[in-house]
Amino acid sequence: MRHRVHIQPPRHPGRVVARLPGDKSISHRAVLFAAVAQGTSRIHGALDTGDVGHSVAVARALGARVTRDGAHLVVVGTDKNAPVDVDCGRSGTTLRLTTGLLVGRATPGRLRADPQLLARPMDRVVEPLRVLGGALDWRADGMHLDAHRGLRPATIAPSVASAQVKGAVLLAGVLGGVPVTVDECAPTRDHTERLLRAMGVDVVRTDRRVRAVAPGPLRAVDVDVPGDPSSAAALATAAALLDGATVEMPGVCLNPGRTGFFDVLKRMGAAVTRRGLVTDIEPRADIVVEGGPRLRATDVGPDEIPALVDEVMLVGLLATQADGVTRLRGLSELRVKESDRVAEMARVLRAFGATIDVAGDDVTISGQTPLRATTVNAGRDHRVAMLASLAALCGDGRSTIEGADYIADSFPRFGEVLAAWGALC
Repeated sequence: MRHRVHIQPPRHPGRVVARLPGDKSISHRAVLFAAVAQGTSRIHGALDTGDVGHSVAVARALGARVTRDGAHLVVVGTDKNAPVDVDCGRSGTTLRLTTGLLVGRATPGRLRADPQLLARPMDRVVEPLRVLGGALDWRADGMHLDAHRGLRPATIAPSVASAQVKGAVLLAGVLGGVPVTVDECAPTRDHTERLLRAMGVDVVRTDRRVRAVAPGPLRAVDVDVPGDPSSAAALATAAALLDGATVEMPGVCLNPGRTGFFDVLKRMGAAVTRRGLVTDIEPRADIVVEGGPRLRATDVGPDEIPALVDEVMLVGLLATQADGVTRLRGLSELRVKESDRVAEMARVLRAFGATIDVAGDDVTISGQTPLRATTVNAGRDHRVAMLASLAALCGDGRSTIEGADYIADSFPRFGEVLAAWGALC
């Protein structure tokens, strides 16, 4: 999408079949893990955006050979262990997982980052890796890592529910040749465990405890990346808000740690259908969402947030068009994303005329509220830009979204779907 776009409510939205981008979380992991595996991995459908591009840059800096063959990324793993100095851009996933990877291999180096990422909390990953024996520091110019004498087995209990922290710790232990256990305070998406298991690692989960032991080096594996559920959630939101709209999305990732949004959407009364379940490294199915049913308010508690942390703002928008008062509680993790997404959600929705109250990390939204056309600057956060673009579908005229180009970080073809519905002007 362009830097500035104009969006209006479509008159006759109709049915759209949307080909989703590959899941971003899985794409990052597939590239990075393949880079240090023995052999050649083929990754089909990996997200081709700047964020994942930084993980590709890390893989090449490590010495892996990465080429593109049509829809496939071909990654030839490396056992080289030379110092690295690489830019992670604005990708927190790249930086945190690479930190665990380098600690596991005792690889010295520096991970640089965009100022937006440098402002985000990193102690949550540094401290657990130090417990394992890693030598690393988070400084004003990025992550600095020194070689160390080896890791030690440990049980880590992260202070926050974070799939990135869990992934960094598990990867460090696996590559460092020591058993490691992570006790989560709340369950998080298990993309790391699934991929490590497919690459030969003994991974056992018991309730909120995950233990990983590598009997040897990671082995190469072919990965078919499913459609990104966060991108699917954006289109599902659009369809649920537009009377007469239907969106069909083939091959959406149905990892249990990623389906929280669709559970909430159904609870709010939307017409959501799943069909054609396929089980691979990650489960996938086609999802169809139809507009028309009147939405109703709901409560979303802290225990639900990890499974829809990237989609909470979409629930906030849906709440403006639902009957009753919706309460979203325990949103502290949204404050340390690419932006303070609690504050940004309130700012954007208020600009469109919504009634939203913020008390600490809890949000209350009253509906049903008519939204008005407006001009909104989405900043540099792709989720905020997407929220503003979707809110414009409910306005009373033409809205202008500045910073819409950042949506390409996760959904490069988002604008094509809006155009198919006749919403771009």
